Amino acid sequence: MLYIWLNYAHVCEFWDDSKGLTYEQFKAVFKKKLLDKNVKMYIIYLNCNPIGMIQRYYETPSEKYELNETAIGIDLFIGEIEFCYNGFGPRIIRNFIKKHVFNHNEINFCVIDPNIKNEKAVKAFSRVGFKGYKKYQEKDTYLLMKLSRDEFYL
Repeated sequence: MLYIWLNYAHVCEFWDDSKGLTYEQFKAVFKKKLLDKNVKMYIIYLNCNPIGMIQRYYETPSEKYELNETAIGIDLFIGEIEFCYNGFGPRIIRNFIKKHVFNHNEINFCVIDPNIKNEKAVKAFSRVGFKGYKKYQEKDTYLLMKLSRDEFYL
C-alpha cells in the first residue's frame, strides 16, 4: 500500500522515498525506517479505510530549526487522491499533534519542513497554526515551520 501511494504522482512529487525503486528495494528501505527508534510511522485511517501515512521523529536541538530544545517533527501524505485537497489535512494534523506530539510534557515545539512548492501543504500547516520562519536549500527549497504548545492550545 505504501509503495503504491508513494508512486502516485500527487505523492511522489514531494516524497521521493520510493522513486525509481523496485518493490524489493522499497521494502529494504522501509524496513530500515521501521527499525529506527527515532521515527514512528502510522497509517492514517478514515472510517476504517487507510488513506495515507504520517510519521513523527525527535528533532534534537540544532541550528537548522533554530531551537535549543528537543522538538517533534512530523511528515505526512494522503495517498488516496479522493481525500486530498478537501480539508482533511488540517484535521489529521491537529488530531495527530494532540495525540502524538504534545502528549509528551517535555515537548514544547512541533516542526515541519515542506517543500516550498507544495503550497497546499504549507497552507494546511498554516491552518493548524504553524508559522514559517526560515527557508533552506537542499535538492529543493524548503520552508521551516514550527508550532509551539502554547500556540496550539490557544
